[in-house]
Amino acid sequence: MGFLEGFRFQGHGKDGWEGMSGRKSQFFTASSGGAPGQPYKDDWDVERAVSHGNDRVTWVYKSVYAISSNAARLRAYVADTDGQESGNHFLVPVLNRMANPYHDAYNFRFQLSSQILLSKRGAFIEIVRNRLDEITGLHLLPPHHTYPIPDAKTFVSGFKVEMPHPQKDRIIPAENVIWVRIPHPIDPYRGQSPLESCGLATEIDYYSRVFNRNFMVNDGRPGGILMVKGEMDDDSADELRRRFLGTTGSALGGAGRLTIMEAEHAAYFDP
Repeated sequence: MGFLEGFRFQGHGKDGWEGMSGRKSQFFTASSGGAPGQPYKDDWDVERAVSHGNDRVTWVYKSVYAISSNAARLRAYVADTDGQESGNHFLVPVLNRMANPYHDAYNFRFQLSSQILLSKRGAFIEIVRNRLDEITGLHLLPPHHTYPIPDAKTFVSGFKVEMPHPQKDRIIPAENVIWVRIPHPIDPYRGQSPLESCGLATEIDYYSRVFNRNFMVNDGRPGGILMVKGEMDDDSADELRRRFLGTTGSALGGAGRLTIMEAEHAAYFDP
């Protein structure tokens, strides 16, 4: 479903979803994975995708930022039935100036693009209308708390927003929400995220940089084993470990230090 197309989306017919053959389908109820009327939930952790991918892997952040910032800078316009731009349409200030009292149009479009890229579930936009049924605001719902409710006749009967406090849960009618996502090849209630296919690459990139950082913090020396002749109690072992780590209690405080200890047999080796 496209972004602007969602403003006119009213479901898939009164009798159910129509496939290419024109026949009504009951597939969506069976594919929802739960009882009728229950929200569809997948196993994608949006918060983990943001914290482990976008926030700590440089090239993931740069890719998301470049795509989202370029999309946010594009000016939106509304065309009439003849394809001519309608500058006085009530949607123009919402799409190009202030999406809602808390987000200007640039920040709204930037966050929308970021959610589509990072969330397999996609992005959910709540429509706010006035008494004349004109759209006066657009609000992004939290993608990690919003779930579609499958329906055999209307495809989606609504969207459930499950907040940390159950008493604050909401069910929003489908006509008041625009669902934007990268379509999944076989599951109509699931989207796609480029981050899913490069998940292993992001983990390798992050942990390799952590390893290199720790290696340099430790003065470029690999971890070693100190072997002491004879028996040693726990207090003596802790004292030796403290001297090697330094006063900070980490490898940073002990890297490169020369430690002198009393011992029956002493040896010094610099790797």
